[in-house]
Amino acid sequence: AMLDLDEHEPARAVATAMRVQPELALRGARGDEAHAWALIARGLLDQGKLAEARAALDHTRPDEIQIFRIRVDLQITAARLDAAEGNVVRALARLDQLRDESIPHYLPLAYEARLAHATLAGPAGRVEAAAIAADATKHGFLGVARRARAIAKG
Repeated sequence: AMLDLDEHEPARAVATAMRVQPELALRGARGDEAHAWALIARGLLDQGKLAEARAALDHTRPDEIQIFRIRVDLQITAARLDAAEGNVVRALARLDQLRDESIPHYLPLAYEARLAHATLAGPAGRVEAAAIAADATKHGFLGVARRARAIAKG
């Protein structure tokens, strides 16, 4: 499902994640199940199905998830959905908090939070994205740097 999202195939991502989610729930794999719901929500969000995306996220409880990467993914997805629903202030606040929490734990997730923030921050986000590109290049995260440069260009 993650690959489907990366390849801009959100409907296929939703279908894939929805196939595995019930099995994960039966196994009691809370983190993996939450990740499936996050992928479903991202796919629905990418299709403009905001109410359905919100309903998918409502199946999760990020504070109960032990796997940091999955908690971050859930929060980034929730922030993107907040922004799509018109609550950019809430989305940016969520991402600010997430960025601060992620930096000491896992640099790639901090970059994801920073990229999401730059995407939603309007014109100031372009400046932020340029800084992310330089920092990511310096640290060898060339994929992040490429995405940040694309955001910086608008």
